[in-house]
Amino acid sequence: MAEEIRCCPYSKESLCEQLRIQVQQLEIQLQQERQKRQDLEQIVRTYEQDQKNVETPNETGEIIGGMVVNQDITERQQVEQELQRVKERFELAITASNDGFWDWDFVTGEIHFSPGWKEMIGYEDEELPNLLSSWEQVIFEEDRIAALQLIEDYNSGRVDRFLTTQRFHHKNGSTVYILSRAIHCKDDQGRVIRMIGTHTDITELVTAQAELQRKTEILQMIIDHIPIMLAFYNSQGEIEFINRELEQVLGWSITEIQQMNLLDACYPDPDYHQQVIDFMLSPTGEWKDLKTLTRQGELLDTAWANIRLSNGMQIGIGQDITERKKAELAIKQQIKRERLTQKITTKIRQSLNLDEILQTTVDEIRELLNCDRVLCLRFSGNKTSTVVIESLNPGWPSVLNETFVEYDFPQEYYQRYCQGYPRIIPDITQDILVPCLVNYLQTLGIKSKLIVPLLKENILWGLLIVHQCSHQRNWQQSEVNIILSLASQVSIAIQQSQLYHQLEEANHELHRLAMVDGLTQVANRRYFDTYLLTEWKRLAREKLPLSLILCDVDFFKLYNDNYGHLQGDECLKQLANILAKLAKRPADLVARYGGEEFAIILPNTDQFGALTVAEFIQEELAQVKIIHPNSPHRYVTLSQGITTCIPLPDTNFDLLIKKADDALYEAKAKGRNRAIFYQTEFTTN
Repeated sequence: MAEEIRCCPYSKESLCEQLRIQVQQLEIQLQQERQKRQDLEQIVRTYEQDQKNVETPNETGEIIGGMVVNQDITERQQVEQELQRVKERFELAITASNDGFWDWDFVTGEIHFSPGWKEMIGYEDEELPNLLSSWEQVIFEEDRIAALQLIEDYNSGRVDRFLTTQRFHHKNGSTVYILSRAIHCKDDQGRVIRMIGTHTDITELVTAQAELQRKTEILQMIIDHIPIMLAFYNSQGEIEFINRELEQVLGWSITEIQQMNLLDACYPDPDYHQQVIDFMLSPTGEWKDLKTLTRQGELLDTAWANIRLSNGMQIGIGQDITERKKAELAIKQQIKRERLTQKITTKIRQSLNLDEILQTTVDEIRELLNCDRVLCLRFSGNKTSTVVIESLNPGWPSVLNETFVEYDFPQEYYQRYCQGYPRIIPDITQDILVPCLVNYLQTLGIKSKLIVPLLKENILWGLLIVHQCSHQRNWQQSEVNIILSLASQVSIAIQQSQLYHQLEEANHELHRLAMVDGLTQVANRRYFDTYLLTEWKRLAREKLPLSLILCDVDFFKLYNDNYGHLQGDECLKQLANILAKLAKRPADLVARYGGEEFAIILPNTDQFGALTVAEFIQEELAQVKIIHPNSPHRYVTLSQGITTCIPLPDTNFDLLIKKADDALYEAKAKGRNRAIFYQTEFTTN
């Protein structure tokens, strides 16, 4: 039977409906058969009463015959069997659909709940008896009352169907939502004798609907309060809904908009109106700035983007950007000025070359203000001033390197410059200047000028001067502010440049002192370690040899005892000069290793090269002949330990130093005044 149902082409709902119809028809047939049987039994009882058990006696009273009443109930049994099969098919279909069912016989009072329904609320079949009280035990009280009332209304004909959602207490304490549907069966007199129904667990659906409702409410609240204009319109561009922000910005309510053509009102120009329509009907999601007319006649700057939903509805998303546009216009020049200031500031940070900074400044100012000449005039200690930097438009004479004397500037102006005040001169013919200076400016074609002082630590260092030659110019306050700001940066640059040069000299000296031995003026031990590590890593990468020579002055203590420490220091200086002269390649390094010991680092030098340098040292000392009366050799000599290796990655130079030291020890043991070579080998896994 289950296989027959699986192959059935109908849907679950269609199959269940057919089965219910068959059950109804069979119930009616069964009821008719029961009625026939009742009628026949009534006839038999009546006949027995009239005929005294339907016996037939003769004249003497002897029973000679009788009547037997029989009825063929084959058809009724077939109907009952078919009804049972249909019920089984119905139960199987319900089970396959994961629904539960219930069957309530009003004649016998019996009620049956399927295991599937019990499973929905967490019970095994045997845990919940097939009793009405079991149902009343698990259903919510208000839903129980409503369900019984609906049964009464349905059976009495006040409603045409039984369909309701009921809440049940799950065994684990949660709430289960179940959709209950049912049909009833009536006898010939129209009395309801039975109800059969199904139970469908719709808890997930109810939960999803509740969540959808919650999100819908949140979305509606966002739409109502978001400071963005929203307009919902169809594919013909007809607006169907607007939010509160759009009403407030444009001035029309949704009711008014639905009775008018909003686009005609906001965009009255026909050509512009068509552009807006084309933009609305091509929802690319890109933003477009539009000039939008409000109900009050104010022309607003707005920005709009359009998106299309899957159902064909489109949404226009807009913002009132009028204030933003005004702000953009107001700060446009400010941005340009700040860009220049930032560029010059960056130059100051990137370069401490004062000439480069000044040249950048005058070039950028000339380009920004579109003027003809910008120059920097520097005052000197002999009461003269010189044009040290100039930026010039083609066609005008240069004044670079021109020199002026103190009396060219009125004293009152000079004092104001010293106090940091600028001078704004729209027309030089109206300026108070000495006649010769006026004539000079006119020969240069200058008609207007702007002068800003450059101060260094409150002392007048120079002037930043802007010339307009092609026409007279009324300088704007914003332009003056630009020059003042840049002059402040240039003043900082002047001071920084001077400090930088002083610092550079100090750092150079500190760096030299940190690397150099104070007595011998060759590298000290600290720099020796740093340099050896650097070369070790480099030569390990390049797989090239590195040689090291450790030198020790023979019998130096006896030299000091004989001549004293001051003469000993002079001897060490002389030896250091000899070693530095012989280790002459740029990468070679001579260092005072400690006391009377010296070290020589020879990068990219093999065994033979190191031995050659050692031989040169011995020969040079033999020629110099520094007297040492307490030495067996009569002169100052050196013992040398030499070693060579190719550094390996992830190793250090400790072994190299040890090998050189061991070689030095052997040179001393064999009589000094000699060089011994040890090869340094590294073992690797």
